[in-house]
Amino acid sequence: MPRSRNTRNTRVEDVEEQDEFEIEFVDEVPAIKSGSGIDWMGRLERLVKNPNHIARIGVFDTPERAGSAQSNLSRRKVHMPLKDDEWAFFARGCELFGVYRGKAGKVPHVAQPAPTNNRKKSTDGRVRRTNRTR
Repeated sequence: MPRSRNTRNTRVEDVEEQDEFEIEFVDEVPAIKSGSGIDWMGRLERLVKNPNHIARIGVFDTPERAGSAQSNLSRRKVHMPLKDDEWAFFARGCELFGVYRGKAGKVPHVAQPAPTNNRKKSTDGRVRRTNRTR
């Protein structure tokens, strides 16, 4: 029996089933959603209307999913409004919070305190440890 040149192992019945697929005409293309099916654009537009207000923007099944969503939003891996502006996202347990801070570069940054450590310079320039127990 000669071998078929069809390398995809498609049977005649499979082709007939594909031909019976019904197409549907729509008025407009649906909005692009993230892989999880969440419309981040719609949710985050409400934060733009209320800048500097923290809002819970999602509740997930597991803390890992909330953390993953927070990471994707922080890295701008999803469709969201005003991607270049200042945003902040926080995952706490299974909940996800977000805040829109405003236009990039126009947000006043709070000065961070200097890191504290237990090292001081001696008078001759060498570093010595303070509060050392012997």
